[in-house]
Amino acid sequence: MKQKSYVIAALICHVLAYPCVCFGTYLWDTHTPITATLTVEDTDLCWYATHSVQAEDKDKRSYTHSGDPSPCYPDGVFDDTLTYEWSKSVGSNPQTGTFTSPTSGEGVSTVDWTAPPCTGTVKIKVQVDDKPDPMTGSHLADGSTRNDPAVEEEDFANVTLPSGCNDAGAHDNSVHWPDPLPAPTFNYTAGWGVTHTDAFKATYDLEMAYDNCTWVPQITNVQTNCTIEVHTSPFAGHVDVTNPNDIPCANALDAINDLWDADLHDGGSGPPRNVYWSQAAIVAHEEKHRTEWIDAYTDALDAAIATIEADCTIIDCSDYWTKTCQDAESTREDAIATLMNQAFTDAETALAPQVEWGPSEAAAVVYDALIDSIEDRCGITPKKTR
Repeated sequence: MKQKSYVIAALICHVLAYPCVCFGTYLWDTHTPITATLTVEDTDLCWYATHSVQAEDKDKRSYTHSGDPSPCYPDGVFDDTLTYEWSKSVGSNPQTGTFTSPTSGEGVSTVDWTAPPCTGTVKIKVQVDDKPDPMTGSHLADGSTRNDPAVEEEDFANVTLPSGCNDAGAHDNSVHWPDPLPAPTFNYTAGWGVTHTDAFKATYDLEMAYDNCTWVPQITNVQTNCTIEVHTSPFAGHVDVTNPNDIPCANALDAINDLWDADLHDGGSGPPRNVYWSQAAIVAHEEKHRTEWIDAYTDALDAAIATIEADCTIIDCSDYWTKTCQDAESTREDAIATLMNQAFTDAETALAPQVEWGPSEAAAVVYDALIDSIEDRCGITPKKTR
């Protein structure tokens, strides 16, 4: 009966073109190397991605005949069990993020990953190896193996900015005043003149821009204004002295006394102006207020902006309010507004000790020129001097 089985086996070998007589000995070989195709996902900073690898390892088992390790005829091709080892390293990104699922073992063909709080590339690597599985068969031929060399695949995941966010860079954070400044208006009746500042606290645009794993405040489009109102002329009971020749010499002393400001540093009370006054002098007074305000407010805003832009928000993937530029802005905008508003108060404080000195001196230039002309024309001595 056994002899009949060998005869049948020999016939099968002949049909299959194997010049051998087949017995129950098995030869395992690795057949094809391990193949692996890695796919990495790009994502926003602090956001999630899943990296995956498609891999396989095909091993072959063949029958052999006694004393000859060469294959007699194939018995089949079998999938070997694979193991995976994931790792990461820096690319252009200074950080590598965090794996949030198992990174090694059988069947770990995917890995979950949270991107770092910085932009740039991170190298993702996977090593694929076979277990290998047992070699089955009643008798194994010498040289049988299912052990393939491990293979490694790597690629770069690119970490990008969230939608609507931009890199920090050059920007115009200077204070803009109208050019030209609004001309004075002449319809004021509540006093001699006024320089309006309260209605023109600076407006600005705020953007939290990305710089080296942080959000940096960038202030742009800083706009403000300052307007002047001066008393209307003429008005009842008063004479606006525009030309000293208009003053009769009989009234010269009255005009001189009305236009003379005896103390330029008394807080801005100005000359008496009981009857005679000068609209041009009031304009000079208010224009000086405006010039000094522009200088003081610009300086205060520049200082506030420098402080704001030096205070960055570190991106922390565990802190929801720092993950996007929009969230970072929402947490900073009130404090930034407070600093910008404080600049207004700081400018007022800087001017307060001598706020009327410069304007009174500017007005006195106009008043004193009028007085000097009246004195010369009417021969009045001694002349007023400072």
